[in-house]
Amino acid sequence: MNKKQFLLGLLLVCVFACKDATKTSDEHQSPKNESAIEQTGDEANFSSPLNKDEVVKNIQGKWKESEYPYRMMEISGQEVKFTEEGVVEPPTFKAFEISNKCPFQVNNIKEVDKNTIILSLTEEQRCEKLKIENETLILSGYSTNTEADYKIVYKKME
Repeated sequence: MNKKQFLLGLLLVCVFACKDATKTSDEHQSPKNESAIEQTGDEANFSSPLNKDEVVKNIQGKWKESEYPYRMMEISGQEVKFTEEGVVEPPTFKAFEISNKCPFQVNNIKEVDKNTIILSLTEEQRCEKLKIENETLILSGYSTNTEADYKIVYKKME
């Protein structure tokens, strides 16, 4: 496991462990500021040439991280569940959206164009770039801790 994946895993653990504190925090409910990725007027439209429903269909099932086999992702309908060893809270399914823009104030998404697919985790107000090729699913972004891009590669289990 490389350093980037370890840091992302640690970040995911922190996000899930702090979800109750996040819900009550006013800062996550504030309007977007200049550091947020800009949204255009009609957020309901998926302006990418890719079909949102087709992307959701293609990512269904169970996925295992290729470099760290104790981290898995399961996608069922419009919900995703991340499973990882060492997490106190049992994993649960959480709603997600597919778009080409992140609707939240984040600092891990850089260089977004109309072909970029974004996986938005509504409850955590978190976004990841998503790429799917055959039996491989990649979540990626930019780590402010390492000041470098990260990439988590998952392989299809089912």
